Amino acid sequence: MERCIVCGMDVKISKPVESTIYKNKTYYFCTTLCMVLFLQVPEKYIDLTKTKNIKTK
Repeated sequence: MERCIVCGMDVKISKPVESTIYKNKTYYFCTTLCMVLFLQVPEKYIDLTKTKNIKTK
């Protein structure tokens, strides 16, 4: 199970979910809105994961 990088909710990747690849890393999202927010300013959310220790693949 992964976590949505935007809101921190658990994301089951066994079912179809929103995802994107940014700088050779896959990010998963719980909703399309979270993916759109991430794509607008990805570095904002990547920096937040570093401080909150949110796991991404």
